[in-house]
Amino acid sequence: MHGNRLVATLILTASVRTVTADTVYQWTDTNGQVHYGDIPPDSSHTITRNIDIDSSSRSTATGLRPVEKQRLRQLQQQADDRRQAKQRIRQDIRQQLADEQQVCHEARSRMQQTRDHALRKRYAATLRRHCW
Repeated sequence: MHGNRLVATLILTASVRTVTADTVYQWTDTNGQVHYGDIPPDSSHTITRNIDIDSSSRSTATGLRPVEKQRLRQLQQQADDRRQAKQRIRQDIRQQLADEQQVCHEARSRMQQTRDHALRKRYAATLRRHCW
């Protein structure tokens, strides 16, 4: 994550000159990651900045050479993939916790309803193993 920010900052600061003016959009995503681009995002929380870029040293509208642009896309894709993987893991953990809470709830309920001593011991063992 910090690598993307560093690459974008280095590229933007290295290409700042006083020949032409372009618009660069800066925005922060829901995970707190700051992004820069020449196309505004769908979000309303965007800061627009005009910077001067020497047009002789660039070959694309963003001020990046094709190789740099491709590398930046790769880094962003890797960061997005990691973010999505973490999100899937969090969802799996939440589901496991919800399943465990359901098991605990059912064991408590059944333990309270039964009069059979052996069953109460099994439910108590389940509660000790999963719920405490």
